Amino acid sequence: MNQILSGAVNHYQHCHAAHAASISRAASALNRLVTLAQEQSRDDEADSNADLATLLSSLSASVAHLSTNTNEDPAAVRGPLIRCLWALARLQGSSLMPSRDEWAPRVIPLTAAIVERLQSTAEVSSASWDGRDVANLVWSMGRVAQWGRLDSAVKSWAIERAADACRQSLSPSLNMKPLDVSNVMVGIAKLSPSAPGDADRLDGLYSSLSAFVPRMCADDVFNEVQLTDLAWSLARLQACVCGGEGGREVCEAVMAACERRLGEFGTKRLVTLMWSFAHSQHPVPASLIAALQAAANRHAPSMAPRSLSNALWAMARLVDASISPPSPSAIAEWLEGMFPDDSACSRVGNLQDRANTMWALGALGSKIAAASAGNLHTFNHQMMLNLLWGYASLGYAYRHDGDDAVSRLYVEGAGEATMRIRGERNECRARGRGWGDPNSKDNVTMVWTLAKAGLVHEEYLDALEAFLMAPDPHKNAATRLEGYDTKSLVGLATGCVRMRQQGAPAPHPLVDALATVLLPRVAATHPTDLSKLVGTYGPLPPTHRTEALLSGIAQHLLEKHGDVLPRCNAFDLVTLPSAYVRASYGEAVMMERESEDEQDGLSVGGFRLVASQLLCAVDEHILNERSLDEFDPMDISTLAWTHSALNVSNPSLFTELTSWITPHLPCLPPTDLAILLHSFAALSFSSPTFFARTAELLHTHITQHRAALPVHKLVGVAWSVAASECEAPMLLDRIEEIVLGGDGDGDGRVVDSLDGSSVSRLAWAYGRAGRLSEDLWKALKDNVMRRAGPVLESGTNVTTRHYTASSPPISSSLSSVQPLTDSSLCGCPALVDMTGEEERRAKDVPRILYESPECWVVYKPPHWSVLPSGLMRNIDSGREGEGMDQPKEMVASSDIQPLHVFLGHVWGSSCDVLLDGRYQHGIAHRLDSETSGALLVAKSPAMWMYLRLLFDAQQVGKEYVCLTHGRVPPGIQWATERLKTEQGPDHLITSVRDDGRVAATEFECLGHFHRQPSENDAQGSPEGDGAVDTMSLVRVKLHTGRTHQIRVHLAHKGFPLVGDAKYGRKDNGQTGDRVWCPRMFLHFHSLRFRDTQDRRVEVTCPLPDDLREVLRTLTPVQ
Repeated sequence: MNQILSGAVNHYQHCHAAHAASISRAASALNRLVTLAQEQSRDDEADSNADLATLLSSLSASVAHLSTNTNEDPAAVRGPLIRCLWALARLQGSSLMPSRDEWAPRVIPLTAAIVERLQSTAEVSSASWDGRDVANLVWSMGRVAQWGRLDSAVKSWAIERAADACRQSLSPSLNMKPLDVSNVMVGIAKLSPSAPGDADRLDGLYSSLSAFVPRMCADDVFNEVQLTDLAWSLARLQACVCGGEGGREVCEAVMAACERRLGEFGTKRLVTLMWSFAHSQHPVPASLIAALQAAANRHAPSMAPRSLSNALWAMARLVDASISPPSPSAIAEWLEGMFPDDSACSRVGNLQDRANTMWALGALGSKIAAASAGNLHTFNHQMMLNLLWGYASLGYAYRHDGDDAVSRLYVEGAGEATMRIRGERNECRARGRGWGDPNSKDNVTMVWTLAKAGLVHEEYLDALEAFLMAPDPHKNAATRLEGYDTKSLVGLATGCVRMRQQGAPAPHPLVDALATVLLPRVAATHPTDLSKLVGTYGPLPPTHRTEALLSGIAQHLLEKHGDVLPRCNAFDLVTLPSAYVRASYGEAVMMERESEDEQDGLSVGGFRLVASQLLCAVDEHILNERSLDEFDPMDISTLAWTHSALNVSNPSLFTELTSWITPHLPCLPPTDLAILLHSFAALSFSSPTFFARTAELLHTHITQHRAALPVHKLVGVAWSVAASECEAPMLLDRIEEIVLGGDGDGDGRVVDSLDGSSVSRLAWAYGRAGRLSEDLWKALKDNVMRRAGPVLESGTNVTTRHYTASSPPISSSLSSVQPLTDSSLCGCPALVDMTGEEERRAKDVPRILYESPECWVVYKPPHWSVLPSGLMRNIDSGREGEGMDQPKEMVASSDIQPLHVFLGHVWGSSCDVLLDGRYQHGIAHRLDSETSGALLVAKSPAMWMYLRLLFDAQQVGKEYVCLTHGRVPPGIQWATERLKTEQGPDHLITSVRDDGRVAATEFECLGHFHRQPSENDAQGSPEGDGAVDTMSLVRVKLHTGRTHQIRVHLAHKGFPLVGDAKYGRKDNGQTGDRVWCPRMFLHFHSLRFRDTQDRRVEVTCPLPDDLREVLRTLTPVQ
C-alpha cells in the first residue's frame, strides 16, 4: 500500500501541474494519506511526513498555475479543488498534524488560495454547483475556521453557496442527500456567521431547508450521527429564534425524528443531543424530555465524568425551560437513576464538571420544591423527612427573607412536623402507617435538617421539648428520651446545640436532660459519639448536668484509653483530644463561678489537662500501634493543631509526621496548609524542607486565587513564616500586596479592617523578618490610630522635657567606670515629694526621665514589680482612696510593690488609662522586679496601642548594661539559641531548648574588671581564698523579647550575670555576690523610638546608686 501511495505522489509530480485531472489525483492521494494516518495503518511516519510535504508543495504550485491557465474549464476544476480543500481540513488534529502551530502555517495559506480560485470559477461559470461539492466546501471551511481565521467575506460567500444549493435542491432531480444537509449545517455553525447580510442569507437557507428537511425527517432518512449534527448546528445558530418560521419548522422536525430514533443513539451522541436541545430556545416537548431521561438512565453507568455532568446540566436546563416540566417524583426518580450507587458520584471529575452537576441539582431541586410546597400534609412522615433532608444535604440554606421555594418548603416542613408531634394530625392515621408519633430517628433527622439548613423554628423546638420530656406510657419511663438509643441522643444533642449557635434559644432543659440520660451510657458509647458530645457540650455555659457528663467522659477516656483508642479510626483518634481543647475555650465562663464548691465536674483548666493527658496517650498509641498511612492529611493537620494549642511538643512524633506529610502537602486545601504551618512554627519544630514546601504551596494558592485564605489566616501565615525563620520572601510580598489592596467590596483596603490582634501579629511578623516596608508600617499605624481615637486628650498642655542629661555613648574601649558612675538620677524628679528623713528611710523611688504630651519614660527602681501582661488586665487598681496604699507607704515598704498601682495613685486622677487593665495600665512593656531602668508609660489608650505596635514591629531600640562573671571576648557577639519558658513549681523558668522559640541577643564587652575578695566575703566561696574574680561589663541589645532572655543567653555562653541566683553559676556559692552586689546587676540603660509625629526619641537612664557603687569597688583592666 505504501508503494502504491508513493507511486501516486510521484506520478502527480510528473503530471502537468495545471490540469484538472492532475489536481484530482492530488486530492485522491492526499485523502488516502489522511485516511491511512487516521487508521494508523502506516508504521513509516517519516515517509508519511515526506509524502505530505511533497503533496502540499506540489498542490500549492498547481493552484498557483491554475490562475494563469485560461484553457482549463472552471467547472472541471471546481470538484478537484473542493476535494483537496476537504482533505486539507481533515488534516486538522490527525497524527500527521496534531497541533495548531504545526497545521495552520502550512495549510491556511493553501486553503485561502483554493477558496480564492473557487470564487473566481463561480464568477466565470454559470454552471450549477453540485450539492455534494457545496456540502464539502462549507464543511471544510467551517473546520478550517475553528483553527485559523477566515475573512468574513469568504464566510459570507460560503453561506451564499449553501443557500443556492439548498434552493436548487427543491427540484426533485437535484435533491441533497442527508449527509450533505448535515455537513452544510455543521459547516455554517462552525463558520459563526456575523457579517452584515448573513442574517438574510440564513433566512433564505432556513426557508429552503423547511421545504424538504421535514419531509426527510418524516421518512427517517437521517441516521443518529446526522440527527445529532443537525440538532447541534441548529442550537449553535439559534435557528428557532433567528430563522423565522422556516427555522422553527426545521427544529420541530429534527426533534420529532430524534425522539423516534433515540434508542439508536450512543452515549456520546445522546449527551450532545441533550446539550443541543438545552441550548435551543425552541420549547422541547415533554415527551422528548421523558424519552431523554429514560435514555440517559440507560447510559448513566457508562458515562464519562464530563458526559455525566453535561447530561445533568442539560436536563436541568430542559426542565427549567419546559412549559410542562416533569413531576417532582419523575425528576427524583431520574436523578436516582443517574446515581445508582456511590461510585457514580465519584465519577464526577474536575471542578467544572462538579460545578455543572451542582448547578443541575440546584435547578432541578428548585422545581421539586416549588411543586412540593403546599402539599407536605399529603406526605407521610418518612417521605417528608427524606425530601427536607435531601435539600439540607445538598447545601440548600434557609434564606431569612423566605423568598425562594426551598426556604418556604423548610418552614412548611417544620410547621407540619410541629403539628404531628402535638398530635394534631391524628385524623390522618387512617391513611396508612407513618402518620403517628414520630420515632427517634424521625426527630433526629428533623432537628439535624433544620440545623443544617440554618432555620431556627422556635415553635418546633418547644413542641419537641414537650414531646421528649413527657412520660413514655408504652415503656413506663419518666421521659421518652430514656427509650432512645445512644446514637439518636447524640444526634439530638448536637442538632439542638448547633441551632443555638446559630442564634436559637436552645431549650436548656432538653440539653440538660440529654446529658443526664447520656451519662450512664458513656462506657458503651462509641468514640466518635464521645468526641461529638465533648465538642457539643464543651463550649456551652456550664451547668451541673453538662459538667457531670464532660467529667464522666474524661474519666472514662483516661482510665480506659487502652481499650478505647484501639477502637478509634484515624479521624476519631485525633478528634478526641482536639474536642477537649476546643471545649477549653469556653472555660472563661467557668471562672465566673463564686466558689470551687459549686463545681460538680471539671475545675477551671480541667479541659486542657484532660486534653494534654489524652493527647499523650494518643501520641504513644500512634507511635507504637498505628501506621500514618491510615490517616488522612487533614487528620495530621488536626493533630498538629492540638499539639500547638496545648503547647505539647513531641519531637519523635513530629519527626515522623514531617516525613509523612511533606509529600502529601499538595493534597491539602489552603486552610489546612495554614494550620499546619502555624502549628509547626508555634511548637518551634525545625524542618526547613517542610516549611519551604508549605510556603511555596500557599504562595501558589493565594496567587491563583486571592480569596483562597481569609485575612486572619493570611496574618497567621505571615507570623508562622517569621517565627519559623523560613525564607519565603515571595509569600510575604504577596500577603503584603493583598493586605494593602482593596477588600473587594469597595469599602477600602484590607488592612483598614484588621482587628488589633491581627495588626499586632502582622507587625511582629514583618518586623521580625526584616521586611517591614514604609507602606505597610504606615498602613498599620493608621489602623491603630483610627481604632484608638485621639492620642492627646482635649486641652492637653504639656511640653516635652528630657530630665536626663545627654550622656555620652558608652564606648567599648572603656578604661574606667567614670562615664557610668558620674551620671546620676538626681536631676530627675521623683514621683512623690518626700522630706530628707523620709527619703533616707525609703527605698529607691520611681522618677521621671522623659515626658511628652503622649507618654512618660519613668525610672523603675529595683524591687518594684511590673506584672506580666497576662496578669495586668485582671488587676483592678481603683482610684485614689479606693483601697490603694499611699505612695509614701509603698516607697517606704521593704516588700516588692506593684508599680502600676503606684502610678495609678499618683497620676490616675488625671490619666484614666493608668487605671484601665484593658490597656495594661498604660505600661507598654515589662521589666523583671530586680531589673532597674527605663519604662515607657502611655498617657492614653491610643498611645498605649501605638507603643505596643512599635514593640511588636521591633521598632524600639532596647539597650541594657549588665555585669557578668568571666571574660567576654572583645567585639560584637551573638546568642541565637532558641528559648523555651515553662511554669516551674513557684515561678517561670526559661531554658535553651531545640523546641523553643526564636530568640536573638546581641552583646558587646565594654571592659573587664577585677575584684579582690574582702574579709566580708562568704567563707567557702572561691573569693574567700584570695583568688581574683574577672568580670565583664557588657552592653546588650535585644532583638526579641523572651522571658529572662539576657540572663539565660549569657549564662549559656558561660557569662552568668552577677547576682543572678536563678541562672548564675551553681558551683561557686553565688550567694557570695550579694555581699558586695545588693542585687542582680542588670539595668535597662536606654531606649529609642519614634513618636506618633515620627520624631526620634532617645532616652538614657543613668545607673542607680546601688549599681554605681558596685562599679566603684571594681578595678578596671586596661
